[in-house]
Amino acid sequence: MTRPLVFAASLMLAALPVSAASDTQQIAINATGTFFSVYRDSGISGAVAKIKSCYDTAKSRDAYLFCVAMDTQAMRMDYSVSSKLGNPPTDYFAEAEFDDRIGKLQTWYPSKSQLDYTMNQLMDGMETGLKAEVQRIEQK
Repeated sequence: MTRPLVFAASLMLAALPVSAASDTQQIAINATGTFFSVYRDSGISGAVAKIKSCYDTAKSRDAYLFCVAMDTQAMRMDYSVSSKLGNPPTDYFAEAEFDDRIGKLQTWYPSKSQLDYTMNQLMDGMETGLKAEVQRIEQK
């Protein structure tokens, strides 16, 4: 399982400049670490259960951002692995349902420019977290 995980994670990497993480980026870094920890132990079904639980208990903007980051990282991993294996993606990540979960961020970010900026920060943090996961795997 380690080789496919490294391969799938490597497919998702993008080159990013090194800089200090914003609060949103740090949330995404932490969420990515949580996702991969659960994914290693329980696979995508365990990750989906963790994400659902996260959304059920999220009461603040930062808590919801954490859930969105885990959700997005899980969706990206699921699509990457599924396509490599020739399997359909997990139903939980169907576009309409995923967009609905992400769309709830508008509660805290009514301005499109604020939401776009936050999503960019979230993606940057997820990439940083992904790089950290690849390094962890490669060190084993």
